[in-house]
Amino acid sequence: AWLALIFFHGLRTMQVLTTRFKKSKEQNKKLVKLNRFLSIQKNQFETMAKKDKLTGAWNRAGVRDLLESVLEEYKVNGTLCTLLALDVDHFKKINDEFGHDTGDRVLKGLVTLIDSYTRKKDHFARWGGEEFVLICPNTDIHAAKTLAEMLRRKIETAKLIEARKITCSFGVAELRDEEIDVWFKRADEALYSAKAAGRNVVEIA
Repeated sequence: AWLALIFFHGLRTMQVLTTRFKKSKEQNKKLVKLNRFLSIQKNQFETMAKKDKLTGAWNRAGVRDLLESVLEEYKVNGTLCTLLALDVDHFKKINDEFGHDTGDRVLKGLVTLIDSYTRKKDHFARWGGEEFVLICPNTDIHAAKTLAEMLRRKIETAKLIEARKITCSFGVAELRDEEIDVWFKRADEALYSAKAAGRNVVEIA
């Protein structure tokens, strides 16, 4: 009887360890895929700064944990999350006409403005150049569109620089049953639709 008990206990322990190993392996695959999408090398992540040096906004490394969390929350609990993709309209012309220092002031002023109208749990990140993303947990597409329209108007009326009016175009996409890269691609496509519609516009994916 004791031998049988020990045998079954050992078998149960092996099953538990096997399950944990499979879950750990699957989690590692997800992280590798997410890091690849964010262009983060696994061995560099822990040492990378998570904030953009110029603007103080989050960078790609800084939003990794949040993206992992919102994807898991959606899959397990159906918790909503919406992504706003935006960039500064005609930013190259601003740099060409007024210089890169002025362009830098536009980007820094934009981050300060958007930070002042968003929640602590929202993450505003510089994605590259004049491109930014705003990740809004627990937010549906309707609330996100309202937020994007409000931010668009605030940017349009703000005096980020004296030389000219600054505007931004927005693409908005609510998370679905999909991978992160597909979600971002939909928001990016909506952003390009906004530009095609004349810029300084909000489009929904």
